[in-house]
Formats: sequence, C-alpha cells, structure tokens
Amino acid sequence: MPIYEAQKRSHRLLRILARFSSSKKLVNTLDNLAKPLDPWGDTTLMRKLQMTSKHIVLCRALVQPPRQLIGWMKLLRNPVWDDDVHFTSGDVFGWVPLHYASLLGDFLSWYESAIFWKICTKTREKRPVFALLDRLGRSPLHILAETGKRQQLQVVLPNGRYQRSHAIGRVSYDQMTLLHLASCSGNADCVELLADSMELEARRSVDLWGRSALHLATKSSKNPDVARILLRYGFLDKIHKADKFAMTPFAYLLMQTEETVTKWLFASDSRIQRSQRRSYWPRLTLSADRLFISPHHHEAFSLWDWCLRS
Repeated sequence: MPIYEAQKRSHRLLRILARFSSSKKLVNTLDNLAKPLDPWGDTTLMRKLQMTSKHIVLCRALVQPPRQLIGWMKLLRNPVWDDDVHFTSGDVFGWVPLHYASLLGDFLSWYESAIFWKICTKTREKRPVFALLDRLGRSPLHILAETGKRQQLQVVLPNGRYQRSHAIGRVSYDQMTLLHLASCSGNADCVELLADSMELEARRSVDLWGRSALHLATKSSKNPDVARILLRYGFLDKIHKADKFAMTPFAYLLMQTEETVTKWLFASDSRIQRSQRRSYWPRLTLSADRLFISPHHHEAFSLWDWCLRS
C-alpha cells in the first residue's frame, strides 16, 4: 500500500533544518538555500520541491519542541503570515505544512494554543486545512491515523466542523479511509477511536482492491487487538468476504501462520459461536488453496486442521 516513505526520503531539506534548534540559526541558513543541494541537478532542492522560504519556515515552526514555540508564535503573529497561501499551498507532493506537522511533530501543545487553532481555521474555498489533500489524496488526518497519534485525533474528531466537512470519512485515491490506515499500521488506540466516531457506511467501506479494515489488520498481523476491536464494531460478516485477490481475512491469517491470532479470532471471541464457525468453512475453502504457496505450509495446515476440528 502507498506510504509516505518516499516523501520522507526525498525531503532531505527537513533533515538539514532539523539540525538547528533556534529560529536565529534557521534564519541565518535561509541564505544558503539558494545553493544546490541535489548532486544530480543544477537546481536547488527547495525549488525542485516547489517550497518557498516561508513555507519551509512554517514547516519548521510546526515541528518545534514546545519550549521553542514562543519565538515562532511571535513570528506567526506578523501580518505577512495572514495570507492563506502560506497555510494551504502544497509542495511537489501536495503537502501543506500541517502534513509535515502530522508526520514529524508531537505537537499536542499546539492544539491547546490559539495559534494552532488559527492555523486549523485557515480555509481555502471554505475548506478547513485538515481537509486539504496531497497527491495521493490523503489529508493530515490520514497521516495522524497511520502514525498512531491518538491524542491529536481525539482533539480534532469531536469538532463538528471537521465531521461536517467529511474529513474523517474522506477516502484517498486508493479508496482508503482513516480506519484502513490505522488498521494496517496496527494502531489499536486509533482504530478504536475511529471506529467509534465514523459512520457505519464509512467504517465498513473497502479500498480499491476490495479490502476492508479487517482484511488489512489480518494481512499485516501487527496487533491482534485491532481485529478484536473491529469485530466488536460490526465486522463479523467480513470474515468470509474475499477481496479482489480472492483472499479473505482468515486466509491472510493463515498465510501469516499467526497461531495465537487465528485461535483467538475463531475460538476465543464470544461473538463467533461454534455453530457460526462451522457455517463459515464452505465459504473459506479458497483459503486452503492459498496455503500451498505459503513458506510455512506445514504450520498452516496444522492450523487448518485445528480449525476444522473445532
């Protein structure tokens, strides 16, 4: 699935700016940004990324530690920053400053400050900044969900302004919602928060490849608590649903040979009774065919036999 590693690798400029701990040192280095930083090109990295100096300064301001925010608050109060373009114009990847803050910064203190809410309420075409999308069709909320920042999401989601803008249920170009990304990353806290906040239709939606959040949770097998939470929020009938790769959540579990996860999913959970488990086996026969390509097919077959005997 698409992730943000490419953007993080390409933005060498952010790693360079991260070396400077004070705004004075950062301002002194802005004069050096005109020098070529890309060894394969004759243009500056800043121009290549379509980032202005003010855009870079604002990105750096949003990821500053709390003890260094006082100077940046004075900077942001300057009328030159009142133009919406500094908050809503994206770089070559379509990232606005809030995308960087969502990925790189632990900025909970910003949610408690008037300056941060000033940034959040900046609009373009009557859309909040949290609804702005990058080239992959993902908003800063998608990044918060993927990186597991529950505290930041918890502050934004109860606000009806962003829920009415459909930011929470917004899908990216690959049709992934916030719940898809959080489930794939194994962030149980974010999954529980999103499943409780999202509407039923958005919660049970599938991505471009027909995968639900339960498919992605079992495919990654990073956190079994994610599957437990999804089952509690109405994903029980998704167990036998196949995606466009003809794979069910149960098949993904068997491919991973996570014995504890499989036993827990089909036996320990009280919502899947013994009679219900037996009714699923005719629909899951395709999973047995998939086991032949598993590198751990012996362990997978033992799991399959255990499930059939249950």
